[in-house]
Amino acid sequence: LGMGAENWPTLVLLLPRIGMFAWSLVLDWSVHRICGNLRLRSTPFLVVLASAWPVLILATRTFSNAVEAALLSLLLKWFTDADRVAESTDSQTMRHVRVGAVAVVGTFLRPSFVVF
Repeated sequence: LGMGAENWPTLVLLLPRIGMFAWSLVLDWSVHRICGNLRLRSTPFLVVLASAWPVLILATRTFSNAVEAALLSLLLKWFTDADRVAESTDSQTMRHVRVGAVAVVGTFLRPSFVVF
């Protein structure tokens, strides 16, 4: 796509959709990894996730719901990773920084993020 004035409507239409597609992939990937860390088959959980009405209605409509779900799934993935692998002090510090950064972004998007 060129940056001419005639392409701006296309960019305005496509860029948010591509971004939401990326957040959807983050959510699916996190659920898959969480199931792997807990030694469960991921297929039933991904089917339930894909067919649940909150995901079909809320995650496809508003920006904050989809991003909140993806950030929460990333936090859960990092916590299940931490239980599985012994870490050095530096990697523990980086994990705490990642968790803190995601928690701050999630709280900024929606103050009730802390409750979940």
